[in-house]
Amino acid sequence: MTDSKRAGEPAQQSDLINVAQLTAQYYVLKPEAGNAEHAV
Repeated sequence: MTDSKRAGEPAQQSDLINVAQLTAQYYVLKPEAGNAEHAV
């Protein structure tokens, strides 16, 4: 594995996630058992 060119630098805005949105989607979205793309 190669080192990132940005190692040791602060995260850029585009790297960050919206934690509140992610948490809300965790409780709302449900996987479809018959959909292979939703399998883990």
